[in-house]
Amino acid sequence: MSALHSFGSIAEPVVLWTADYHPVMTFLILAIFFLFGLYSLYSGFDLWRTSRLIMDTPTEKVGSMAAGRTELSGTVKDCDQTTTAPFTTDECVYVESRYEVRKTKRRNGKRRKMWVTEQKSKTAYDFTLADETGDVLIRTDDNPEYKILNDTHTVRKTYRSGQSLPTDLQRYLSDPDSATSSDSNNAGALQTVSDIVSSVGKKSNKARRRRYTQSILPVDSQVYVFGSAEPPTNDDQDANYQNRLEIREDEATDTFIVSDSPEATVATRYRHKSWAEIIFGLVCSTAALYLLLTWSHFPVSL
Repeated sequence: MSALHSFGSIAEPVVLWTADYHPVMTFLILAIFFLFGLYSLYSGFDLWRTSRLIMDTPTEKVGSMAAGRTELSGTVKDCDQTTTAPFTTDECVYVESRYEVRKTKRRNGKRRKMWVTEQKSKTAYDFTLADETGDVLIRTDDNPEYKILNDTHTVRKTYRSGQSLPTDLQRYLSDPDSATSSDSNNAGALQTVSDIVSSVGKKSNKARRRRYTQSILPVDSQVYVFGSAEPPTNDDQDANYQNRLEIREDEATDTFIVSDSPEATVATRYRHKSWAEIIFGLVCSTAALYLLLTWSHFPVSL
């Protein structure tokens, strides 16, 4: 009898884990993690597709460029609209900046210090890409994805508590548009996003550690562009570009990339990020699904 009783005990189902409190909330959290993992997988494969697209598309010359998907490499030339930013004397066709303050926040019942973004801005202008065969207009109103990977085009400055910000930086943070545009009317700004949470001149900010990060694409620097060569669509376009192709987003793949680095570097960056997201998505979705299937309040057998 004892042997049979032992056998019966072994046959009983083993509860791997259980949530005695808030089972509905536990289920929702696991479901969210599962869906988030699936999204990460999708995003990773999309990035991998982009890296393969970059590598499989041949680089063309402007003079022999045909309509449709294209990949170009050349030098940045301005279209009479440029901007400058703190810590650089270069005229730029693109500036992205972030201003952060070191603050104490409560997370999971504990007070921790972390960098909090108080202002971020992005300004982009149309420019021309020139090579030895000609030049072509790059239309940035299609919101290209900028990949500033050259270390010389990115700067980060950290300021200790009580240290004043440089005058140029204060002016730029107060109004990134009017303070930096080479055009007094700022009519050429095609994209500006500014989310100022608090004034940079407040004493509360000065009493904290702060840091400022900017990335730029200067005039006369090397540039790589992936997009689609299309006929001009702007009726007010400069006469110099009438009846010529211009570069916009590749609608077939929703891809439009502008970078200060060569094709191979851009493709490698996309590939590395894709594998990171794919692995994270697999781990996250698999773990969430396993916990859901082995949860005693959710009777589904593996």
